[in-house]
Amino acid sequence: MRPAATPAPGAGGVGGGGPFRGDHPSDGGPFRGDDPSAVERAGAALAELAAPYRPDAVVSWNGTADVLLAHVVARTLRARRRVLVEDLGRLIIEDVRPGERTVVVTGGAGAGGAGDLTPLIRAVHGHGGRVVAVCSLTAPPADTQRPADVASVDMISPQGAA
Repeated sequence: MRPAATPAPGAGGVGGGGPFRGDHPSDGGPFRGDDPSAVERAGAALAELAAPYRPDAVVSWNGTADVLLAHVVARTLRARRRVLVEDLGRLIIEDVRPGERTVVVTGGAGAGGAGDLTPLIRAVHGHGGRVVAVCSLTAPPADTQRPADVASVDMISPQGAA
């Protein structure tokens, strides 16, 4: 028997109530631990948003929620999967191909908008890739200021474009 606090599969939605909570990994991540199918639903929603950008690759930070989301998005879009890792202050990303159309996937853009995604975007650009969009479960605040070199990257969310 399903506990009363757990929504039925497919209940709720991406972003607001239902199986998702929070907008930043620091609050425990965007998924409830008792609903493994939530990542599939969220990833499918982000893949639908990313599809018009025709990405060759999907990139994320190496946090659990972001990796899971990005895996579902990459699988759905039949794109290559990449993870950015920080090691001893250095950002490491492998196998980005020159000119590769890349979508960055995250569970939450957070209050900083591109904020902590800026180094990720710059790392992809630094390896010759091209970030065409950031797909996030949560939209950053409308008044978010982004650095000039990442300001042209579309930030999209099931909650609306930023």
